Amino acid sequence: MRKYITGVMQFRFVFSFPTEKSFRESEEKKHNIQDKKMLLFIHGGGWVTESIDNYERICARLANATGQYVVAVEYRLAPEDKFPAGLEDCYAVAKTLYSGDFMLNIKPENITLIGDSAGGNLCAALSLMARDYGEFMPKRQILIYPATYNDYTENSPFPSVKENGTDYLLTAGKMQDYIDLYARNKEDKKNPYFAPYIAEDLANQPDTLILTCEFDPLRDEGEAYGKRLKRGWKLCGDTSDQRCITWIFCVGDQAASCTGKFHLYQ
Repeated sequence: MRKYITGVMQFRFVFSFPTEKSFRESEEKKHNIQDKKMLLFIHGGGWVTESIDNYERICARLANATGQYVVAVEYRLAPEDKFPAGLEDCYAVAKTLYSGDFMLNIKPENITLIGDSAGGNLCAALSLMARDYGEFMPKRQILIYPATYNDYTENSPFPSVKENGTDYLLTAGKMQDYIDLYARNKEDKKNPYFAPYIAEDLANQPDTLILTCEFDPLRDEGEAYGKRLKRGWKLCGDTSDQRCITWIFCVGDQAASCTGKFHLYQ
């Protein structure tokens, strides 16, 4: 079952309910009928395509498989509405849910962010924004082959962009087109809310599950983002900071192929 609801910010989201059977089975397993849970789903599509209508079946299956309520955000798309418009829509919906201002009054700790591809990017960016703004903080996020970087040309530091960038459904060329349409200018691409991987500080982020695909140009950046989250690494511009170590990301075996130097928290 789904229901359209218009929020106070004049955006739209879909509310998917689990069937009564799946809901009861899920609650009986947890032995706590009062502890309702929710997935806040942000769809993919390169910030340019797709909609909650196209993800209706996925959200319904998620609701029935987990016994949880699913809210899917219909955020604004580029190129008509460029960065950060879509992210702001997602943040506004999340703030409403986490603040307990929604009709179901789900406990904040029982809400999980989940998104695929560009939706994974928006989930990661939303979590960074929530930490920085201090208005709420997600406890968990699921990032499904998330786009976390800002370059899909031959200059990308991630081998999977070159290895899997052609001859598959999602190509490196398409990803570059998507981010070019999403960004207003070159400065946007340097914003960690645009490309979460380049955030200087990834401390105090939600417990995170990252799913990547073997033959996907996004594979390596998703795994690299997970490693930074796991270790609480912080990108530093000043090597005099004794809390930082130096990590060099190389493509290939030769030192000349190293594309960047990062200083990371231990």
